[in-house]
Amino acid sequence: MVKQRFFDDYLLYTVVRGLGWVVRVLPLSWALACGRGFGTLAAWGQPRRRAVCLGNLRAAFGTERTAEELDRTCLGVFQQMGMSFVEVLRTPAIDAAYIERWITVEGRQHLDRALALRRGVVMVAAHLGNWELTNLTAGLKGYPASVLARPQGLPRLNRLLNQYRESKGCRVISKGMAVRAMVRQLRAGGIVGILADQDAGRHGVLAPFFGRLASTAQGPVALALDAGCPLLPVFIVRTRRGPAHTLHLEPPLDLVRSGRVADDVRAGVAAYLRVLERYVRRTPEQWLWAHRRWKSSPHRAVVALSDGKAGHRAQVVAAAELVAQVWAERAGRDPRLRGMDGPWTACSVIEVRYRAAWRRGILVLAAWLGGALWWPAWRWLRWALTVDSRQALEQAWATVTVSSGASTAPVNLLWSRSLGARTIHVMRPPWPFARRFDLRIVPWHDRLTDDARTLVTHGALHATAAAHPPGVTGGSAALMRPTRLGLLIGGNSRGVRLPPQLVASVVTQLLEAAGQLDAELQVTTSRRTASAVEALLERQLGQHPRCPVLIFASRDRVDGAVPRILETSSVIVVSGDSISMVSEAVASGKPVLVFEPRAAWPWPKHRRFLASFAKVGAIRVVRPETIGQQVIEVIRGGQAFSPIDDRALVLNRLRQWL
Repeated sequence: MVKQRFFDDYLLYTVVRGLGWVVRVLPLSWALACGRGFGTLAAWGQPRRRAVCLGNLRAAFGTERTAEELDRTCLGVFQQMGMSFVEVLRTPAIDAAYIERWITVEGRQHLDRALALRRGVVMVAAHLGNWELTNLTAGLKGYPASVLARPQGLPRLNRLLNQYRESKGCRVISKGMAVRAMVRQLRAGGIVGILADQDAGRHGVLAPFFGRLASTAQGPVALALDAGCPLLPVFIVRTRRGPAHTLHLEPPLDLVRSGRVADDVRAGVAAYLRVLERYVRRTPEQWLWAHRRWKSSPHRAVVALSDGKAGHRAQVVAAAELVAQVWAERAGRDPRLRGMDGPWTACSVIEVRYRAAWRRGILVLAAWLGGALWWPAWRWLRWALTVDSRQALEQAWATVTVSSGASTAPVNLLWSRSLGARTIHVMRPPWPFARRFDLRIVPWHDRLTDDARTLVTHGALHATAAAHPPGVTGGSAALMRPTRLGLLIGGNSRGVRLPPQLVASVVTQLLEAAGQLDAELQVTTSRRTASAVEALLERQLGQHPRCPVLIFASRDRVDGAVPRILETSSVIVVSGDSISMVSEAVASGKPVLVFEPRAAWPWPKHRRFLASFAKVGAIRVVRPETIGQQVIEVIRGGQAFSPIDDRALVLNRLRQWL
């Protein structure tokens, strides 16, 4: 390992020295053109960094800029870095005449007045423009500064870079004994330069930056407050595509010195970030967006992709809720957030709709073959999706994206990978994406095993129940009797049939049981329920005095119908075709009876699922012709059931994963 590191260091050092000689021989315009070319290659050769850059840009600018504009800005970021790299390699050729020709200094009077106080000056800069030219300009203009620099992992390259920095009169202070060196420099009336715009982790100060709290190093502000010296923001901006720059020296920040050190430092950091944001907004392509600037921010976003199917939507919303809950727990433990107002997590649901089935097939191939590497993801999505779907995606950003179902899987992979978001898929991912997601949440009956990227649950996830006012039943009469029977009706699906005759038999028996128990019946259907079954329910229960709640999912818009029925029912009867309905009923903690629908052909998936729940006592699988008697026995006998809630299992895994 040591030999490999030595080899890498020596090789890269040799390559950089050779490139430096080449770009110093070339005319300046040619050298910068090469730099732009290096940046363009880097943008396409480093897809993860490009994704981080695009994700940060999307989160910062939201709907202010189109996808095309953000793409151009992202490419400009890498081209700017390429030109800056070339200029650093040309450092030995930079002299006072070069600075005089290409660097314009504005606000020099602010620095002169600050130095006249003889208390030293802290200059706080950012990774904006070619920040390495700042200390070269200062040295050649007669303002030698001591600059704080983070040592690089490769010693030879680190020494070469520091030689370039010190060649024009400045001094490099490496981290370690940096504080003492900076204090001595300030006491001598000198200048200390510090870059302070990257993520500072859990030890940084949280302050607003582009609408989100960003963890920022408190060193420059704390040093200026402790030394009693001015703090000047300093930014260099490339004014054209060539070598021309403008070095802006801002007036000293108006630091608050109330004696409450933590509050004073936070106010100073916030003031600096306000100035920095103003500059970045002017020239966004010149800032280092490819860095995970908001890595330690409590502000997060989770996007749930829905294919329109109620069961799939419930599962992605449930997973999104759990992700948000983990982030909320983490924010609650952060002492820096005390006294600040949340919420810190934004949750949204985006419906995925395709313009045509064959376009979906092409998008699957594109996602599988890494299409975003050779055509921007937003172009793929704009070509394949409906206007509403692609516009919603183009205006959103995410830290985590959740999908469920075959149609949302390629969208999740393309969109999330292009923005640097992490991916979750609920249920078995479709081929060919089995191993592409960062986390798979898969029910036991899909026959996968737990591993680093897979969490196996008992059943399907479900969202938390929303609060409903007492007596609200979707337009039906208020519940009057203490004993209530809940009936959840699914519908036909692959290999499973729920004929009207079967439903009629179940309803008749439940009405007889309700008469013997003096109970009420609460019924809801799913969107898969056949129209013939709905017509049957309307005839049997529409005006029945023992059925105050009858909700048809296909036509009645009643939010939280299923959670409301689960909350108020004594026993729940579910058709066995709906894995999501059974899972949600079991999680309610109520006794659950499941009747099997008819099988068009063998349906081992559903039977494996029901058998696993019955084995642990979470449900009782009964024949349709005995359902009424079974309900009476459960009500009068008080048999124990074992509720299963996969949410706790998923929460524990997410706490480790996020």
